[in-house]
Amino acid sequence: TWRTTSDTAYRLPSSTTVRSMIHLYHIRGKKARPLIDPHQCWLCSQLDAAVADAGRNRPPRPECEGKEVSTLEIAWHGGPSVSLRLEGWVVVVDPALSRAGEYGEWFLPNPGAPEFHAYLEGFRPEAVLITHGHFDHFDLETVRKLATSCRPLFVGSPEVCGTIGRHFADTRPRLLALEPGQTAPLSPTLKVTALEGVHWLTGDAGRKVAERFEGRPDRWGVMPCGGPMLSFLLQGSCESVYLSGDTELAGIPALEATVAVLNVGGPVRDPVSKQPVKCITDVADLARALRERLRVEVAVPVHYDHPVFLERVDPRELEDLLQGSPRVMTLSLNRWVAVGA
Repeated sequence: TWRTTSDTAYRLPSSTTVRSMIHLYHIRGKKARPLIDPHQCWLCSQLDAAVADAGRNRPPRPECEGKEVSTLEIAWHGGPSVSLRLEGWVVVVDPALSRAGEYGEWFLPNPGAPEFHAYLEGFRPEAVLITHGHFDHFDLETVRKLATSCRPLFVGSPEVCGTIGRHFADTRPRLLALEPGQTAPLSPTLKVTALEGVHWLTGDAGRKVAERFEGRPDRWGVMPCGGPMLSFLLQGSCESVYLSGDTELAGIPALEATVAVLNVGGPVRDPVSKQPVKCITDVADLARALRERLRVEVAVPVHYDHPVFLERVDPRELEDLLQGSPRVMTLSLNRWVAVGA
């Protein structure tokens, strides 16, 4: 169910595909850890083969046949923050634009983020997708600025949308809460589907951490909320984009899209044990997912530059592993780039 600011409620039907439904089996559990490796599942391997065959043999859609110029454009703002221009809409994913000094001493800013006024001039969004409740994805101060300046539609889990509504009620934010598997229209030709991913300190574990920090001014913004790790699938009339968020390998589904925007990174420091912990796809995992699960024409790695990671990640390694299939596109910061279909 999602609500508009008029409090009219709409029931959205689940549109999870068969392959997404199968992968929900692998990521259930209180700690959101895989019960088995999806790549070792016979059923999933058979399904992947069928998906690959269908993708190779599928005729073009009538409205897309003969199309030469892509309508899809993408811009990277550093870290996990990406803007997409598709079907006349600008959609930004996980905008993390805050600067040092806007939070406490704990804060690690996104080094590639533009100044906020420059961001609005070049990338003013109609919709904001937020994948999960960690500070480098759900930046409360950036949300505040967006809610007061351009009033976009905020899309996320019920926990994310509830947090925005609670903290910024005075701005009357426009909210669209999606559970994993739900689809909603953004426009007559553009829709978004939420997919369930797998990530460290989300779900119940994330809720407990968020509750510890709630009401502490020195920890404002560290962990805005718990709730699921969401990936998103944006579908236009002819093109589609898979947005992984921080999901681990077990949460990457088998699907087809024009472009995959994929978060890749190294280990981070566990706040309790202080030891390095792997909680996001690394380059090897991403190459495996692109060979075996994702059927896309272009892969766009992001997030690897963020200082939260303890080791440097070089996206050129992904190009070496894939050898051009699919094409890997590494982006410069804060400029629109057309993606060839």
